Amino acid sequence: MNSTTSQVIKFKFEISLSWYVQIDLEELLMKERIGNRGK
Repeated sequence: MNSTTSQVIKFKFEISLSWYVQIDLEELLMKERIGNRGK
């Protein structure tokens, strides 16, 4: 495996990781808002 390929894989991995984290954070924020409204 040459360095270019590993860089691309690392780049894609970081993008997908940040995407998943962003989704999780948005879901947590939604739950927080719903929970606060219920109090």
